[in-house]
Amino acid sequence: MSDKAGVEATSAARVNRPGSPEFTRLIGWLAAAAIAAATLIMIVISAAGPNVSVPAMRRASGPPWWHALHLTATFVTVSLWAAMTLGCAGVIAGLVAITRGARPPARPIIAAAFLAVMVLTVLPPAGSTDSISYAASGRTAVIGHSPYVMTPLQLQRSGDPVGRQIPFGEIPSSWTNTVSVYGPVATAAEWTAAELGGTSLARITFWLKLEEAVAFGAVILALDRMLRSDPEMRLRAHLLWSVNPLVLWALVAAGHLDMLAAAVSFVGLTVVLSRRAGKRTGPPGRAEPPDHLPQDVYRERVVGGRPGAAEVVSGRRS
Repeated sequence: MSDKAGVEATSAARVNRPGSPEFTRLIGWLAAAAIAAATLIMIVISAAGPNVSVPAMRRASGPPWWHALHLTATFVTVSLWAAMTLGCAGVIAGLVAITRGARPPARPIIAAAFLAVMVLTVLPPAGSTDSISYAASGRTAVIGHSPYVMTPLQLQRSGDPVGRQIPFGEIPSSWTNTVSVYGPVATAAEWTAAELGGTSLARITFWLKLEEAVAFGAVILALDRMLRSDPEMRLRAHLLWSVNPLVLWALVAAGHLDMLAAAVSFVGLTVVLSRRAGKRTGPPGRAEPPDHLPQDVYRERVVGGRPGAAEVVSGRRS
C-alpha cells in the first residue's frame, strides 16, 4: 500500500470512527441539510398553489402571495412525502449529533426558524382547509351571527361576500354543514382575523396564519430563555420545535388554531414547573436535599463546599 493510500485510509477511519468529532460534525451537517431541504420543499409547494395541497382562493391586495405553477397531484404528493421523510431524518440525525456532543450555536438555528416562519406565513394555507373554516367562523361573528349556530354553507347562502369565496368543491361536504367546535379564545382569534381581513377570504387566512406565527415565535423565544443554561436541552428543544419541518407544516403552513392551544399549554406547564422548582429549592440559603441523597451526604458535600455542589443540589450527581 502506498503512503498516500495509507494516509487516506487513516483519515477515512478517523472520520467514521464512532465518537469522533469529524463524524459528529458530519451528522450535524447532514441534519441541517435535510431539514433545510424539507422546509424548502414545503415553501415551494405552498407558493406554487393552488394545487392538491393548497386550496384555491381569490387573490387579495397583499399577502398571502403565490404564483400558480399548476403542479400535478402526483408531484405535490410525492414532494410532500419526501419533505416529511427528510424532515424526520434531519431531526433524528440532529438529536444523534447532539447526543454525541455537537454544540452548534443556537442563534443561527433560531434565525433560520424565524425566517421559515415568516416565509410560510405570507404564503397561502397549505396541507389543510381548516383555516378556511376558521375564516368562515370569524366572518360569521363579524357580521353579527353566531358561529355556533350558522354553518359555512348558510354563510354562503346569505349572500355574504366572504361566504361566496369559500371553495366548497375542495372541502369535505360534512364540514360545510358543521358549526364551530372551538371555544371562546379561538373564536376571538377568528373574529380578529376576519375583522382585519375585511371581505377577502385570502386576507382573513393570512391574518389567521399571522396569529399562529406570533404564538409559534413566542414559544421559540420562551423555550430558548428557559433552557439557555443547559446547551444540550436548548438545542434539543429547537430541533423538536423551532426548526422541525413537521411542526412547521402542521402549525404554521396550515395555520391551525391548535398553535394557540399549544402556546397556552406551554405557558401552563412552565408555571407548574416553576412552582415545583420553587418548592423544591425552598427559601434562599435553605435548599432542601434531593430525595435520593442522604442528609449527611448532602451536608458534607454542599455545606462543606466540596466540588460538585451545584450538581448535587440539582440532583444530577449522587
